[in-house]
Amino acid sequence: MEFRRVLPHEVQPALDLALSVFLKFEAEEYDPEATDNFKRDIVHNSTAIENWVSGKNLMFVALDGGKIVGVIGEKRSDGHINLLFVDGNYHRRGIATALTNLMTAALSANGFSEITLFSSPHGLPFYKHYGFVPTGATRKEDGFIFTPMRYILN
Repeated sequence: MEFRRVLPHEVQPALDLALSVFLKFEAEEYDPEATDNFKRDIVHNSTAIENWVSGKNLMFVALDGGKIVGVIGEKRSDGHINLLFVDGNYHRRGIATALTNLMTAALSANGFSEITLFSSPHGLPFYKHYGFVPTGATRKEDGFIFTPMRYILN
């Protein structure tokens, strides 16, 4: 297994993986508008894609024999993780942890003192186990159900 910063030509395949995992494991928990919003705001957002391709925003991938099997990204250049997805065939192998470790190290090296994210119900157990703590109540917005969380960097 290889873990590294995404290469420009890998951004769209990484986002395609994120969409596939979202549809398989999370979409049915949300209102139908959430899938449209996910596609618009993440997968087909040309500004976000360009920022990942150019390296302005951080994205890391996990590869197995050259195949992207996991992705983590931050979209707003402010230490906010907006995606973490692992192919269902690779769940419970430490891939999400390894990707999160890469992201926390990179954000720490860039001077951030905390990381924030909005956890889906599906991701909540992972983030709590990792050390993220809720910063507010679970809420529903734009079709999504999420819990705002943060992780303090040392």
